[in-house]
Amino acid sequence: MQQSLTSGKPYRQIIRFALPLLMGNLFQQLYNMADTFIISRTLGVDAFAGVSCTTGLANLIIGFASGMTAGLAIPLAQSFGARQEKEVKCHYVHNLIISIVTGLVLTAVSVSLTPKLLTILRTPSDIFGYAREYLYVIFAGIIATILYNFFANTLRALGDSRSPLQYLLIACGINIVLDYVLIVYTPLGVKGAALATVLSQAISVVLCALKIVRSVPVLSLKQYSWHGSLAVVKHNLAMGIPMAFQSSIISLGVILIQFATNGMGTTAIASYSVAQKIDGVAVEPLRSLGLTMSTYAAQNYGARQPQRILQGVRQ
Repeated sequence: MQQSLTSGKPYRQIIRFALPLLMGNLFQQLYNMADTFIISRTLGVDAFAGVSCTTGLANLIIGFASGMTAGLAIPLAQSFGARQEKEVKCHYVHNLIISIVTGLVLTAVSVSLTPKLLTILRTPSDIFGYAREYLYVIFAGIIATILYNFFANTLRALGDSRSPLQYLLIACGINIVLDYVLIVYTPLGVKGAALATVLSQAISVVLCALKIVRSVPVLSLKQYSWHGSLAVVKHNLAMGIPMAFQSSIISLGVILIQFATNGMGTTAIASYSVAQKIDGVAVEPLRSLGLTMSTYAAQNYGARQPQRILQGVRQ
């Protein structure tokens, strides 16, 4: 359900918007832990370590994509706050094209560089194959990840943080089931775990897209005459690119730690991964609040209510 964050008590609006976002992020961390449990128990420590040592690289690429879509949603949120429906549609279409192009480019680059990147990170030879197979599938499915983030951030820009949560919960449940089926009952091994992630992400893309088509009239493109604008692309990328790099910076630190950990052997890699997943749960509240405030500030900026932005930040 669309929700304007430009009226009502700021702290209530912020909490109502942030809670579904936080729940979704925490649940995503929990199903990552379920992945860890299934892989380690069924495929062994080497396979688990092979998948674990890909976290930094995967988050570097996927974090860039998700951060960019969050930034692209800011101009859309501003137009929604200003009640400029035509501008909302314009940003929506431009952002969709930017996201698809970015996804295709990231897929081509990441898949082709996977073996070289793993070598640079000193990935141990006994788990190199596991890591390479897992990353090939994850990177081949980047387009699904970026489209889910695009649709989810678009809905959040309109004040709807509940629908992305619902679809994420569905995707997480499907992911866990597919993990078990593809790992235990097929010879795919770690590729099965990666395929389960990509397929569940693709399902969430379809659900988000159907929600927008059926229930979000402000994004309806019927009788809308769209004309590509380089100025709009530049403006939206000016928001998206900085947030993309911001999301990737943390992953660069993780990669440096992974580089050091890889020199300690398989057991150290697996142990570090377990601790990292627990740490991921701890940082989610701040991450969720940050995403909430970007939408809150964007809508109120579009509505020309700078004082309300300050009220929300102070509270």
